[in-house]
Amino acid sequence: MAMNFANPEAFFLFIPLIAVFLFSRKTGPKLRSRLFVPFSNWVDSRPRFRVPTPFKIFLYFRFLALACLIVGLARPQEVLTKTKRNVDAVDMILSFDLSKSMDAIDFKPDRRTVAIETLKGFI
Repeated sequence: MAMNFANPEAFFLFIPLIAVFLFSRKTGPKLRSRLFVPFSNWVDSRPRFRVPTPFKIFLYFRFLALACLIVGLARPQEVLTKTKRNVDAVDMILSFDLSKSMDAIDFKPDRRTVAIETLKGFI
């Protein structure tokens, strides 16, 4: 099974998406509101490790959702390969009478048993 895309030109939308993503990573933290404190020792005492902020987490999820949307716009399709097989077969339809007349004893042991044995030999 192979994977084809009905609209592969939709992948060109990744170019502006990556450009906007890189631009928003650089300028996004500068454009959002900040907390300014009147004393300077608070800046020195804050932790130095980087914690992912909700802004960055939502930014990543937003661009992940847009990337999934672009892949969906490309319409991925699974291609099934067909193989042709030649099979020698014979179609048979068998009908069998189950009425009370098959219980007649003009054959040994009766008509129904003789018919079943004849069908087994035929098949």
